[in-house]
Amino acid sequence: MGRVKAILDDEMLDLAERRGLYANNATAWEVLVDAPPEQTAAALKKITKSKTWTKNVFLKKVKTSKRSFVVYRLKGHGWTIVEALSGPAVETELASQLAKELSTRAMWFCVEDTSSWLGYHLYDAKGRIVELLESFGDHHGDASHLPKSLLGKLAVKSTGRGIFGSSLRKVTAKTLGQSIAAEKLMDDLFREEEMLVPVGAFDGGRAGQSIKLDLPDIGKADIERMDFIG
Repeated sequence: MGRVKAILDDEMLDLAERRGLYANNATAWEVLVDAPPEQTAAALKKITKSKTWTKNVFLKKVKTSKRSFVVYRLKGHGWTIVEALSGPAVETELASQLAKELSTRAMWFCVEDTSSWLGYHLYDAKGRIVELLESFGDHHGDASHLPKSLLGKLAVKSTGRGIFGSSLRKVTAKTLGQSIAAEKLMDDLFREEEMLVPVGAFDGGRAGQSIKLDLPDIGKADIERMDFIG
């Protein structure tokens, strides 16, 4: 009830003031970077070896390439969001690379409404994973799918419906065995870190498409900046 009340209370706020997990009826793969859009876009272009960087593209049309991205930040918010416009969805490795390149924190986040999959991997300014949560009813309950180079020394435990590990705080993995508990943990973290997640609706389309870069229920006054990398 506490989280529901928080969401209802937030509905009365301007978008610039809203924080927390907004994952209802959503599917999104995102990388969030604790840095301005300019620096994030420059680092992304370098890491992905992209050739094109077009600035201030919100509500404009762009043509996707084999792999392209959108980089944007909402007004009143500190974290910049990276999503794939074409090609594969953003991966957790990209969050680690951006964190290391910019010497700041970054997070890979995924939510799938159809499968009730929720998860995030949080990296420190050296690109090291410091906390992760994956919550999904049919999860195999271990971290064997993640590269050891990413996990480092992070201890990961089964929650009964996923995995959790953190070097930042003590949370009993057993308490995260229900999806509502995982959602609350994420909502609390995002509010603590002044994040609003997720916002976008980009899901990685095909190359060569002409796409208008808009966001559901978000107007030009809500966007600080949006860039295209391709």
